[in-house]
Parts: sequence; C-alpha cells; structure tokens
Amino acid sequence: MKKMILSFTLILLTAFGMRAQTPPPKATQISVVVDSSGMKYPYMLWRKMVQSGDYWLKPVNAAKDDTPFLLVKYTDEQKAYWFARMPKPAESTFFKTGQVIKPFKIKDIHGKKIEAKDWAGKTLVFNFWFIGCRPAARKYPN
Repeated sequence: MKKMILSFTLILLTAFGMRAQTPPPKATQISVVVDSSGMKYPYMLWRKMVQSGDYWLKPVNAAKDDTPFLLVKYTDEQKAYWFARMPKPAESTFFKTGQVIKPFKIKDIHGKKIEAKDWAGKTLVFNFWFIGCRPAARKYPN
C-alpha cells in the first residue's frame, strides 16, 4: 500500500513538474494582439513595435496556446532593469582597452573615409554591432 501511495505521489509530482516547465505561448502572424483599450494591431505593426524594444507582448492566458496577447509599453524603470541585467561585453582578442591602435583606413556608416592619423591623440570609441541586436537596431534603424 505504501508503495502504491508513493508511486501515485511520484506520478502527480512528475505531472505537475512537467506542466510547470511548459513554455509560455508565442505570438505568431495569426495571433490576436490588442492594447489596453482593446484596439487590435495587425502583425506588421505590433512586430515593429516589439522589435523597437519599447513594447512587449503579455499573454492574456498563458495556459492556452491560442491566447490573445496584450501589447504593453516598457516603463523607464523596466528598461533600466533589463539593461542593468545585460552582460558586459567581453574584451576583444584583437586589441585591449587603452592599447595604441596601428594605422588604418576605413569608411564610416555614411561612406566618409576615416584614417587613424586624423584622430591621433584623441579618444576613439568603436561601436561594433550586428543586425540581430535590438539596441543596435534601434540606434541604427536603416
């Protein structure tokens, strides 16, 4: 009898544990997305708003796969919290902070030529980014 109760308890705990690990529903092109006033947003619009990093989608009922989503604007406090939690970038293997850089010639984002000798004695900040980075996409939308 004890083995049966123990087995039943183990089965229940496993079932509840598996349920707790179910990922939240994801918004797709066919998802219904509304704001707090009930206004529906088309996919192309809410997707751009979420990609801007200023909004997020909150499932109305996380237990249902076909749940509608609420479009919510991040507060300044929430943004500060998420940015504070981001890991610091790793030090480059090609050069270290404070290291003197050898002469180079490149073009900036507008096609203007830049040479290292033009910046001699000044502090340079290089901003390396890629297209999949949300903060970079907000800073350089085109």
